[in-house]
This record gives sequence, structure tokens and C-alpha cells, in this order.
Amino acid sequence: MSDVPPPISTIPIPSQNPPINDHSTTTSNTDPCVIHHSDNPATVLVTPLLTVDNYGSWSRAVTMALRAKNKFGFVDGTLTCPKKEYDIPRWRRCNDMVASWILNSVSTEIRPSILYAETAAQIWTDLKDRFSQSNAPKIYQLKQSISALKQEGMSVSLYFTQLKSLWDELHSIAPINPCICGNAKSIIDQQNQDRAMEFLQGVHDRFSAVRSQILLMDPFPSIQRIYNIVRQEEKQQEINFRPLPAEESAALQASKVQHRTQGKRPRPYCENCNKYGHTVATCYQIHGFPNRPPKKSESSSSTPAQQLSSAQYQKLLSLLAKEDTMGSSVNLAGPSNEEDDWSG
Repeated sequence: MSDVPPPISTIPIPSQNPPINDHSTTTSNTDPCVIHHSDNPATVLVTPLLTVDNYGSWSRAVTMALRAKNKFGFVDGTLTCPKKEYDIPRWRRCNDMVASWILNSVSTEIRPSILYAETAAQIWTDLKDRFSQSNAPKIYQLKQSISALKQEGMSVSLYFTQLKSLWDELHSIAPINPCICGNAKSIIDQQNQDRAMEFLQGVHDRFSAVRSQILLMDPFPSIQRIYNIVRQEEKQQEINFRPLPAEESAALQASKVQHRTQGKRPRPYCENCNKYGHTVATCYQIHGFPNRPPKKSESSSSTPAQQLSSAQYQKLLSLLAKEDTMGSSVNLAGPSNEEDDWSG
């Protein structure tokens, strides 16, 4: 019998790092009652704060923020207080956290009226009942704001941004129900065309040429395509009318002056009298001054005398003869002496 030692049996050693429980990690991310380490009661969800005039945009922003944190169920009523005793503290902790976020997101005038609400859902419902308007007045107000909005001194991008915010707010109040039928598509196309017309009506008059070109396009382009066309035209106008820097402007003016002087002949100069305007060959001091022309009064008139016609000449002669006859008759007035009167 050999003295060979028996084989040593190996005992498995458990791992120092426990396996990752993927299921628990997924559950913590989807559980609405789990509070992240970065969440705190002083968080302000959205700005600007809620006032009496901006409930529509405020509620939309708060809704997106709460959904991102997986806490919207605490305000819409889907996550009510649980019946099991061990779940109630966790629920109350999350409910108070959401209520604190809403309190921090309203103005100081509204905050005291919702401070003593029991749940975040009660706060949400109270704010909606007080500040949300009925659809008809709000739709009228938004459409009036859309028609009154003009670009004026704004850039094209800023004007389009303000107009799009009004369109989106109007769509949130009166949305078009999603449908794949032909009627719904025609309604959406008509809405896009109406928005394009509203955008073109408000742009500045300096875009009138490109606006006329857009209106003649067939098929009619989308609102995004129209915005890009007008934006490109704005950039082109900025390039054409951009003022030159001071150095380039001075160089341009100097080149213009040099160009004007290159085409001119130098002024003649007389070395005899040291004057500009003539040369030595034509200097009056050397060659003498020219004769002065006669004055107008000394010159004879070249205007011919007006000629009389034969009829006018005969009439003039008859008038002169008549005057001579009348003069003779006046001189002979008085007693007449005949030959017998002179006889002695």
C-alpha cells in the first residue's frame, strides 16, 4: 500500500461583492415614492412664478417638471394615500415634497392661500379652479395677440419665437385630435398655411420682395421652410448694408480721390507773373492785352425798321393832306376883300 496523500477538496469561497440586483435598481427609478438625494423642499420647479395672468404656461411647465421627476401622480390624483400603515409615511414624505415645490413656484400673493392644503392634489385643483380661464375668452385673447404681433425692430428669429409661443399655447387649449384620415390631414395643412400667412403678415416691409415670391410658390411651402427663407434674406441684407470699418472706409475714400485726380490735366502756370491759368506763351504782360470790344451803347442797332404797306402809306398821305387843308382854312377866316374893295 502506497503512501500517496488523498486529494484535497476545494471549498468555494463566496464573493466579497454581492451581485447587483438589477430589479431593485429599476424599481427605485420607477417608484414615485422614492426621493432622489438631490431633491429638497427648497427647489423651485419653474420660473417665472405663477401669477393671475400666466396660469396656462405655468401649469404646462410644472407638469413637465413633475413628470420628469416621476411625481405628477401626486397632483393629478392617481397616487392617493395608501391604506397600508407602513406605506403611509413614505407617501406623506413625497406628498409634502411635491407640495413644497409648488409653494416655491407661486408668487408671494398666492402662496398664503394654498399653504394649509392637506395634499398636493388639493393645491393643484385649487389653482386650476381659480386661475384657469374658459376656452372661448382665452382663445379670443390668443388670436388677438397673434394678429397684433408685428416684427418691427425685432429680428426674424425673435419675432418667430414669440409667434410660435402663442401658437403652441393656442394649440394646448384647442388641439387638433390626432387622426390618420384624409380630413384630419387637410385640417392640419390648413392650420399650417394659416400660420404661414400670419407670419408673413407681420414681417417687416423690407421683406416684401421675398414675401411676394413665397406667395407665388406652388406647392405652398411649410412654415419652417418660409422661416428659413426669410432668415436667409435677413442675413443677406445685413451683409449688403454692413458699415465698413474706419480703416477700410478711409482707404476707400483715398482711392476715390486719387481716381478723380488721375483723370484731370494739371493747371497751366506762368513763370513770368507767377499765376495759374495761363503760360508764358499767352501772358498778357509779355504779348500785350487784346483790344476791348465796343460797348453796347456805341454799337448800332441791327434791328431793321418796320416797313409800311402801300395801303398804310396812302392812308398816311391822306391824313397829312387833310391836316394841311384844315390849317389853311383856319388862317383865312374873317372878312374877305375883293378887287373892287382896293379901288380908290
